[in-house]
Parts: sequence; structure tokens; C-alpha cells
Amino acid sequence: MKQIPKFLLKKILFPLGIGFLSLIFIGFLSFHFLIADNLDDIKVKIFEHVQKKIGHEFTVDTLAADWKITNPSFTLYDVSVFNQDKSQALNIKKIQADISWLSLIKLSPVFDEIIIHQPELDIQKGVDGNLSVNGISFNKEKDSRFSNWLLNQDDIVIYGATISWLDKTKTPETLTLKNLDLHYGSSKIFSY
Repeated sequence: MKQIPKFLLKKILFPLGIGFLSLIFIGFLSFHFLIADNLDDIKVKIFEHVQKKIGHEFTVDTLAADWKITNPSFTLYDVSVFNQDKSQALNIKKIQADISWLSLIKLSPVFDEIIIHQPELDIQKGVDGNLSVNGISFNKEKDSRFSNWLLNQDDIVIYGATISWLDKTKTPETLTLKNLDLHYGSSKIFSY
């Protein structure tokens, strides 16, 4: 009876553990030698991909890459998103994003956690029922790929948010909430 746990430990669990640690070590080395050292070169590709996802022009003052225990992480400082008329619609002080290992399987970015620091959001619901955030309109009949992608991430955390809400279908008064900390966690084990 005692032979079965030893067999299980020696022949199955130990090689799986070594394989897992090897994968993390290879990921760590790949990150440092392929991404962190060449961050300036791949920054343009990252920004083009994000710009396609959000559908609006944006700028980032500084991009930093780091390794957090088992996952690579990117930090973007002073992120600005622009309207269609090229005026600044949104400025976020700092966004941290921890990349998930599922990105290798999906071949597209999947994040374990996205942390957004001090956003100021002016959300309005028009008479027609469409939403706009800081002047960027969202048509409810339009393709919602970005919102689906965003809500399929594991964790979205917002610290120190200021949110103004105006529902033009109900009241002309604006509700303003300051210094909010919000957390959205996907309910699925592998949300993407």
C-alpha cells in the first residue's frame, strides 16, 4: 500500500514539477534576453497591437518590463488616449499588466491582472442609450471585441478612480464618485 504513493511521487509528480520549474526558468530567461533587453525595439509593435484593440490613438510616456515571481509584467506610465478629433480624452497615471502563461496557448495577450491607477472617467448615457467615456462614444450595436477581451481577463483592479456618471435618459444631474477602488474578477477558472 505504501508503494503506490512512492511510485506516484517518483514517476509522475517529480517529473511534472521539474518540467513546470523548467518552463518558468526558460520563460524567465527568454523574457530577460528577448523582451527586457530589446524593449525599445518591440515597444512599437506592442503599441500598434494595443491601438488596434482599442481602436483609438494613444501615447505612453514610459514603458517598463519586469518579472513578477512567475509572470512577466509591463508597466505603462502616463497613458493618454485620444478622441477621433485627436484631442486627449483620457489620461491614466499608471497601468500595470501581468501577462498570463495562457498567452502562449492563445497566441494573443491574456493577462492575469491589470491594475489601473487614478483614472478620471466621465461616463454619459445619451438619450439614444449609447455610452460615451470621456468623449469616446460606444455604440451598443457596434462590434464589442475590445470590451469582451477586457472582461475576459482574470483580474482588473482600479485604484483611486474618479467617476462621473450622467444618465441623460433619467436626470440632468451628474453623480460624482471620488477615490474609488474597484476590483473585477472573472468568474471562470480559465476566463479566456
